[in-house]
Amino acid sequence: MNRTARRAAQAQARRKTIDRITAVHEAGHAVARLLAAEDMGYLFEMGVDSIQIGTGPSWRSADGRIVLNSAAICYGPAVSKVLAAAYTQAYPGDGSISADEFNARLLTLGTAEQRAISGQAKMIVTAMGAAAEARLTGATWEEVFLSDACIGDRTDFRRDARLAGFGDNDLAVAVARVRSTVIKLIAVPEVWSAIGAVASAMKGDLSGRQVALLAAPHIRGMRLSNVPVSAHPRRQ
Repeated sequence: MNRTARRAAQAQARRKTIDRITAVHEAGHAVARLLAAEDMGYLFEMGVDSIQIGTGPSWRSADGRIVLNSAAICYGPAVSKVLAAAYTQAYPGDGSISADEFNARLLTLGTAEQRAISGQAKMIVTAMGAAAEARLTGATWEEVFLSDACIGDRTDFRRDARLAGFGDNDLAVAVARVRSTVIKLIAVPEVWSAIGAVASAMKGDLSGRQVALLAAPHIRGMRLSNVPVSAHPRRQ
């Protein structure tokens, strides 16, 4: 790498900063992906592909006090391993398509039970970012999830709900069920510790392996289907 390229890389690295609220929000998604990995047919270490840090639009946080302009995206498996295999078989070598078209195709694959398992897990993954942010800021889950900063999460949630078998008229039921689940999950000490560990390390992009190593001491061996949630979660 020559001097000019090195300076450009150093400048880019310096720009990859992220505020605490955004880091905790995205860590919530990441930890939920790890918890969902085995239920979706993947190894724990495969639950997250990466967390990418960048600059996004400015939003006022749910508490109305802080304008956020940092952005992060947690990447991981789009669907369960069973549905991913069915998709590859049905659409081998297919090119790039929109998220809505991808979801429409998934609705024709696998069994209703297989689609429900994948969709329900992804609904929790999508909703956990708002749950983590709510616990950090003291806002309610609804205040965060319905804020401008969560437009993308709400769009993803609607797709996840359709895959899980919820119609548009059932969306409120889906939201209520998942809200209850993520509020209980975020109250589990090990889950919150894992989120804190991932968020604190988010000084730049993180690989999936890095995320798994950070979270493993706290949640390895847990999965969405067996996390011991408290009967009296903290109010959100």
